[in-house]
Amino acid sequence: MKNSAYILLTLLALLFACTKTELCEEGDHPHRAGVRFAYDWSTVNSDPRVSFHGTMPSTEKDTVMLTIVKRIIGTEITGCVFNVIKNKGYYLTNAPAAPVLPTDDGSTDDSASGGSPAGDDDTDDTTTTDGDDSGTPATDGDGGTDSDPESGGSPAGDGDGTDTGTDGGTDSGSGGASARAGETPVPATAQEVFDVDLFKIRPGTFKMVTVNRDTTEFDYTELLRYLEYGVEDGTTLHELCMEYKRYGYGSPKLRHQVPGWADYNIYGGADNFLQPDLPPIYYDSIAPCDIDRNSEQVFTFKPIQLTQNIDIRFHIRKEGHAGKGDAPSFAIENVYAEISGIPYRLNLSSDVFDIKNTAKMRFTCKLENGNGNEITDALDNNYLLCHGNIDVLSLVNAPNDEVTTGPGILQLMIKVKDRQKMLRARVNLYYAIDRAKLYKATEDGKWAVRRKDHGVLEIDTDLIINDDATITQDEDGGLDKWVEVGRDEIIVDA
Repeated sequence: MKNSAYILLTLLALLFACTKTELCEEGDHPHRAGVRFAYDWSTVNSDPRVSFHGTMPSTEKDTVMLTIVKRIIGTEITGCVFNVIKNKGYYLTNAPAAPVLPTDDGSTDDSASGGSPAGDDDTDDTTTTDGDDSGTPATDGDGGTDSDPESGGSPAGDGDGTDTGTDGGTDSGSGGASARAGETPVPATAQEVFDVDLFKIRPGTFKMVTVNRDTTEFDYTELLRYLEYGVEDGTTLHELCMEYKRYGYGSPKLRHQVPGWADYNIYGGADNFLQPDLPPIYYDSIAPCDIDRNSEQVFTFKPIQLTQNIDIRFHIRKEGHAGKGDAPSFAIENVYAEISGIPYRLNLSSDVFDIKNTAKMRFTCKLENGNGNEITDALDNNYLLCHGNIDVLSLVNAPNDEVTTGPGILQLMIKVKDRQKMLRARVNLYYAIDRAKLYKATEDGKWAVRRKDHGVLEIDTDLIINDDATITQDEDGGLDKWVEVGRDEIIVDA
């Protein structure tokens, strides 16, 4: 009995010794960590074609990065926009609440706080998440991917590929997120004022991803929707895709306009043109890491290129009048091109792109001599190298070597000096793309991963133009076949 009484008294003493401790308010004593971002561009400096040089981007346009910081347990998602030259940024979403300010009478005024993010407290989190965000980083730093293209699997959230682009698209990267069906669009949550050098977040275990932010060229709708609704919807970082913005056939927003252009390759809907000089896409992720409260930590991203730089080369041979053997008496002023089969939807984490839905791009070819130097054509030039260069996800091939529309078709419009007539030709790139080995498709044929950062598309058959303004081809050339268009065909304007 004495032992039992002793035990009971001991338990009672322990029970009354435990007191409830109230956690301090966020505004009074914020238990937050400070995060700084740094960028190492060494993985892209070796390629002179890309827009980054030295240790940071070369122009103001190339300097802005969108970084998503996801707290894995007790999920919280913060969107940060960061300028790597200014070394400052701003919160796109989930900015910390301003401190609660005391008033003259000793009460508190929370009118300046703007409210705190949902669930922002310092209690222990017990919520668990799925396995998508607790494993290895999305990339391994050298272009590796999370998905095996042999598996045939496609990223989660694979839509039906419906062309929903509009002329010019929506500037979905300006601070707000596009609303889901039937919902009111979310208003902008930040102004583009780069004044934050230390981003404050709740302590915990985090995963981070970063991608260059250019709202004039890319559509970030899915990323912004994730920032606003990712916690509620249960979306994972591995599902996030971004797209190129697409434009209509004659949209004034397209930077490459060719008067008199006739499109002989109509496919993919009305809004199916990309801008001509697209920047590369750069991306990196940081594996799950712990961030302690009241600490300041620097996280260094080492972005890799997710796009493919492609050189397109072909030769033009100039001849005199047919059957006369005389020298050519004309000079070529410009060679305009339109290429089809450019994927526009990319899964960032797995670095795979949709090859069932593609778009087109117009660009101007440079005229070069045998040494690769740009020249202006003259009457005494009989042989010219035409060279185009594009940064795209890749270039999807035609289904066979006989089709004349769809992906994998190159169209030309050639302007001859002092002549009104435009010469037109096209070539099926089936063999040229096959030789270039640009990508590897998944087993289901819906997605693909690029094989290399840089590819070369060499058209092995010379295009011949004579003084009669007739286009033919070298019959002793290779497998690529040029066809003159426009003389006996009906022009279909989009």
